[in-house]
Amino acid sequence: MGEKIQSALNRIQNPDNCSNSRILVCKLEQNCGFGCVMHHVSYCLSIASGAGRTLIFEDEGSKWAYNVQWNEIFEQITNCSYLENVSIGMDVKPIILFFQVKPFLPIPIYSEPGQSDRIVFLDRRWDMCRVMKKELPHAPEVAPNEIKDFLLENHPNPPLWFLGQLIKYAGRENEKTKNETNQIYSRIPFECGPIVGIHVRLTDKKAETKLHNLEDYMEWVDFWYDVMVGPEKSLDNDQLVNSNCTNKRKLFIATDEPNSVLEEANRKWGNKYEIYHGKMDLQYGYRHDDPERISREALIELLSELRILSNCQFVVCTFSSNVCII
Repeated sequence: MGEKIQSALNRIQNPDNCSNSRILVCKLEQNCGFGCVMHHVSYCLSIASGAGRTLIFEDEGSKWAYNVQWNEIFEQITNCSYLENVSIGMDVKPIILFFQVKPFLPIPIYSEPGQSDRIVFLDRRWDMCRVMKKELPHAPEVAPNEIKDFLLENHPNPPLWFLGQLIKYAGRENEKTKNETNQIYSRIPFECGPIVGIHVRLTDKKAETKLHNLEDYMEWVDFWYDVMVGPEKSLDNDQLVNSNCTNKRKLFIATDEPNSVLEEANRKWGNKYEIYHGKMDLQYGYRHDDPERISREALIELLSELRILSNCQFVVCTFSSNVCII
């Protein structure tokens, strides 16, 4: 079913004739991190696909938090060019663009004739969140009605599954990115037995939400191993795949403050756990305004962490983090 959804999205996003296609232009968020942007894009894709429109990023996805363009990291979201199909022949200053491409207003306001306009513009994230749950029948959190029965039989939360399909489509890595993330992923010894992952989001979140100490995460890590392996036990030698595998419990840590988090983890739990992390310099991310946070290297690291966490047998994180939610 996932393959069918991906195929359907691919058809909508790659029409035969872009000049005749109905288009939804989505403005990427410049003031939020990767997890925030991916949820924003998934909402845009949900609204576009539900309305039978092709989603195009404003300015080809060049204006967002990172110092690389979207297409430098991911597969292109569509074969339709913003320059050729939206902005060509008009002044692309924001105020002019606002009048040339209709803003995405509540349906009762623009359904006639606005909804019939070939190109509509989805502007600010918070306006979209305010509008969509009230007026848009195909806005998140929904799933296609055509596959309702199948999803209800096979998944406890169909809208969540469908949102995952949207994120999967938007987040398809290009070949260069795949090669880079594969190198980082290959450093984690999944072949040596179960690995538990934690995602510790700090920096700006320390002032925005309740701070959880590392002990809060490790309490659940210990609990999982105690249940699945046995209290205070590590893997027996006969459970190991080869002699290169450690019999310690294995822990992967993803965090935006690797210096302090990894130092504390090794000091308090290093005798019990073999601790793994990504490849970024341990000084990375110490400050919220650290310029490395918006670099290509940081984004590759984050994509690798997402893949590693998704392959861990158990993950501990907080919903104050958009990356955790993904």
